[in-house]
Amino acid sequence: GQENPRILSPVDGSTYVLDRSGDGGQWLSLKAQTGSRRVFWFQDGVLLRETDAQSPLQIPLSAGSHQIVCVDEVGASDTSRIQVLPGAGR
Repeated sequence: GQENPRILSPVDGSTYVLDRSGDGGQWLSLKAQTGSRRVFWFQDGVLLRETDAQSPLQIPLSAGSHQIVCVDEVGASDTSRIQVLPGAGR
């Protein structure tokens, strides 16, 4: 039986705060547990990348509300909604 994907990171309902002090961007690690070999990651309806299911995908954090969706090879999916707040500016 195929195991539906389950997003491990980011956790649904998580809130992140952008750190304005760092010069580099902040990254979010996308991880899912699935019986599939390949998964497709979407953010806000846009395909980010197809990856090996065992490999986390790193994406840059951007302010706003985002919907992260993981879809496996047979079309089963899981959704995680996150909020990214702008950090204190300098």
